[in-house]
Amino acid sequence: MIRIGIGTDLHRLERNSRPLIIGSVHVPSDLGPVSHSDGDCLVHAIIDSLYGCLGLGDIGSHFPDSDQRYRDACSMDLLAQCYSQIKDKGYRLVNLDATVELDAPRLRPYVDSIRAALADALETDPGFISIKAKTTESTSPMTIKAIAACLVEN
Repeated sequence: MIRIGIGTDLHRLERNSRPLIIGSVHVPSDLGPVSHSDGDCLVHAIIDSLYGCLGLGDIGSHFPDSDQRYRDACSMDLLAQCYSQIKDKGYRLVNLDATVELDAPRLRPYVDSIRAALADALETDPGFISIKAKTTESTSPMTIKAIAACLVEN
């Protein structure tokens, strides 16, 4: 059986905040996300998408920001826990398609590294991971948003 899920995440960006981490890759910027964990917006959207595939809730129901264990948590560690749950249910990732909206910096130079890191975490080939970068056309210059769709099968 195949299942599909969609996830989104959004973070406000501020100067002198956390480092900007996208798909576990540090992207040099003078802006960073305001967040409870490391603020990896893309990974948060992927986690929501994976949980959505199997009707398992969302990132907040598994890793609530009210729980201090997740303060400053590495989102890739959360993704590993999430994907372990998906595999325990007998499923594996078929493909991932995601879009990151961010005005600056431009993400094109980092996309291949992001794809490789995510493929490693999700135990697949980077060819099954699509990451697209878009700008907000200056409509939301102080935010980062990610949308992810995952397809899993058992």
